[in-house]
Amino acid sequence: MAGRTGRTAAFRTPGGCSHQALQRMDAKVWNGTFNGNKMTMGKIIKGKGGNIKVTQSYIMTVLPYRTSIYGKRILYRLVEFTHPVTDGIKLKENLRQLYMSPDLYGNVQFTMYLSDILCGDTDNHYQRIKKAFDELQSVKVWDENEEEYKSTPFVYNLKIKLRTGVATFCVADWVWNTILNLTKGYRKYELLTAMKLKSSYSMRFYEIMSGQKKPMYFSLEKLRELFCFEEQQYSQPASIRERIIKPSKKELDKNAPYSFDFKEERISDKKTSPIIGFTFYPIFIEENQDVELQRKERAAKLTTRNLFGDSEIRYLLNSYGFESDEIAKNKQNIDKAIKVLGKSDFIDFIKEIWENACPNAENPKGYLIGAIKQKTKDVESAE
Repeated sequence: MAGRTGRTAAFRTPGGCSHQALQRMDAKVWNGTFNGNKMTMGKIIKGKGGNIKVTQSYIMTVLPYRTSIYGKRILYRLVEFTHPVTDGIKLKENLRQLYMSPDLYGNVQFTMYLSDILCGDTDNHYQRIKKAFDELQSVKVWDENEEEYKSTPFVYNLKIKLRTGVATFCVADWVWNTILNLTKGYRKYELLTAMKLKSSYSMRFYEIMSGQKKPMYFSLEKLRELFCFEEQQYSQPASIRERIIKPSKKELDKNAPYSFDFKEERISDKKTSPIIGFTFYPIFIEENQDVELQRKERAAKLTTRNLFGDSEIRYLLNSYGFESDEIAKNKQNIDKAIKVLGKSDFIDFIKEIWENACPNAENPKGYLIGAIKQKTKDVESAE
């Protein structure tokens, strides 16, 4: 990556990647809407248990830029827009450059709630959000290959409706498609955890270290490029260590499931020799994981055979017309009902529903799931 005059960022898009149609926008999962080249953010993350794991391309992870925590939160929300695209695909077997068609002018338009950028902050820092958008509009993103040179602000055509607290803005189609590019690898991390960090440097380190298994070496030059320091800013290695690395590690150690240890690398083994970079050793901190998110992930890994014996599986499939993937989609509700009712009572209940109500129901599968939810709620309320 080259070019750091002002706030610049270079995308190196791999050649020869075939663009594939983007067909996985599931509003039921994402709670947002997708219409042609326009995306509207739904209220997906709020309150306890609203965390999700998102997949971010490695290109985006190591892209050189500098912004505030509010600018980072805007970018995290952009990554969240990719969630319905990447969620559920077998990434290791399916690394590819995804693609979305823009409008006639090469724009991808986004609508975003300012409250989702505040992320639970008690005071309304709308001025800071406007400043963050200004920062991102001043970030110049460029790409160059043998055939053409392209350049654009990271975001542009910003409009904020102050009474409703809604922002609309555009991202160039080739920038958005590069954000979706998984051919160079990816990182998966807890979105709400990242957004609640208090330092943009901690946020960057969290993205880089999430899921990382091996040590990573960054030269001083690479670190300065990654964070887009000004020419004289943090000119001494000690200042990078004390002002950037140590505070980031402290915050991640306390609040994130991934942190790091680090080692200074010198020209020679002498302690007085100049520092030329740092090696970062990823650390996984299990107790910092989002407990509810981990529970959901464990439930998602359960097969239908884990939830039911073979006979019960055949019963559901045959009687209600469920396919295995449909059972899997509802396994959290089913698992909860089994815990509340007990397995034998649960099986008796669904048999009773089938015999008395489902034969006349217009949608037997939907009727059953609704009845299971209501029965579970009634039993919990009675306890």
